[in-house]
Amino acid sequence: MAQNPLNIALFGTFTDRPGHERNLTWHWSTSAHWRSVLRSASPQEEATSLSYVADLRAILAQRGHDSAAATLVADLRAASAEFADMWDRHRVSTLHCSTNPLSRQRLLLLQPVPGTPTTDRLNRRRRLIEEVSRRGRPAVSA
Repeated sequence: MAQNPLNIALFGTFTDRPGHERNLTWHWSTSAHWRSVLRSASPQEEATSLSYVADLRAILAQRGHDSAAATLVADLRAASAEFADMWDRHRVSTLHCSTNPLSRQRLLLLQPVPGTPTTDRLNRRRRLIEEVSRRGRPAVSA
């Protein structure tokens, strides 16, 4: 897993976290704080949840029998009634990711919702990160 400086500034690092803490679907399904960080609008929350669950189901289908993935799903079902309900709907779909057909790697591109102040905030954050990088200081997390 890799993250660019803007992603780290917005969401913190994932690469140094243990176990399920490295997984975005885990955070979305089990952490009210994480949802508040990622939420763009309340009516979209269920659609976002369904997207994460359907994407995880698609990944499992691609990977075949994988005990680590099966454990993640079992733990998610135990930790989140919402996840369990959505998992039982059997939706399969992938997030809008660029993929490499020769590997399991995916590139997830996050874009701000048009017409929201998020674009300006992200541009200000990006400029700050670039300025700090030019000075040789570590970037400040969000």
